[in-house]
Amino acid sequence: MIKISDNKIDYFIVERVVGNVFFTRDNNLIRLTSTIVKPEERGKGIASKMLEEVFNYFRKNNYKVIIECSYVNKWILDKKDYTEDMPVFEKFSTRAVIIRNGKIAT
Repeated sequence: MIKISDNKIDYFIVERVVGNVFFTRDNNLIRLTSTIVKPEERGKGIASKMLEEVFNYFRKNNYKVIIECSYVNKWILDKKDYTEDMPVFEKFSTRAVIIRNGKIAT
């Protein structure tokens, strides 16, 4: 489950925050700046599950996303099969990717 506040998304497992995604927002434009998973939860696939929920939320709410976080960028590149339903990304830096019509462009 995720809970969204002004500049972060908390990811919960059994009513306990185990990870966060930090961002800035300007209307429907989201800039993902960093991700964190609690040290005791690392290595369990938490970050990937968290990002799947976060991106599902972005897709449902028609957000445009700019990736500034190197982990999110790597995750997106590893999830080519998952990008069919992702929102559109714009290139912001060398760590960002563009996804249009379900295809990754660099």
